[in-house]
Amino acid sequence: MKTKIFLSAVLVALILSACNGIQEIKRDGHVYYLSKKIDGQTKYMVVPWTYFEGIIPEDSEFKFEKIDYNQELMSNIGYIDGQKHILHRDNEDVLQGASFETYEPTPNGSGVIFRGQQGAFYAINGKTEGPWKFIGGPYEDIKDYNEICVYKKNGKWGDIFSSSLPAKYDAIIRVRMNYGTFYPSDYFYLVKEGAKEWFAVTKEGNKRQISNRLIKKILSITPNKDNRFTHSRIPWERVGDENFGVVIYWKEHDSNYGPNNPAYKRF
Repeated sequence: MKTKIFLSAVLVALILSACNGIQEIKRDGHVYYLSKKIDGQTKYMVVPWTYFEGIIPEDSEFKFEKIDYNQELMSNIGYIDGQKHILHRDNEDVLQGASFETYEPTPNGSGVIFRGQQGAFYAINGKTEGPWKFIGGPYEDIKDYNEICVYKKNGKWGDIFSSSLPAKYDAIIRVRMNYGTFYPSDYFYLVKEGAKEWFAVTKEGNKRQISNRLIKKILSITPNKDNRFTHSRIPWERVGDENFGVVIYWKEHDSNYGPNNPAYKRF
């Protein structure tokens, strides 16, 4: 069966090459790289290996000066006028036409922040599991802190994964109380607008009443240096900086409130 599929692909490649002026057809893994001379210049495109079903590509699809494979992103990068574009397997631009200069994988490894002349963009890399998923951009800036990713627009910040927290804040900290196995998790956000004091909002974006003591406790925690949780059986952990990040509270690691000690010093 494999031999028949291979021969079929070769035959189709030969036909396309003969009738459509394609210079080279090269298969690598799940994709084919095609090249064709257009207006005296060699241009490239990339297509899935299932593409060859009698489809003849249009000249407009050969739009890249060259295509390189990026091993870290497990994706192709196409060049137009020297500018880099991250590609799906079907020759389409992940960033919806925008180019990038640098990229930064997020701490959890699934997201990627791209930065370029048009701004900052966020996309989730499916790698071998599936296609890229474009999340948003262009923004003025993006910061990712494990459980929260904030974006800057018009000078204000919001949570890129929550439509309930649009870019209208000057600081955002995601707080997860009761983190762990013994108690149901509960989370909210501490936010700040201009010169106002910090206040809490729910995940739906509504104001939430919490004590000033708890707010002060959260803000007093020193963030971990490498922006990663250590999970070292301490009650409080924080990643980020003074204005952004995540705080988690492990109730079962608190000597004042464990599974065998219901007497909890409440905030």
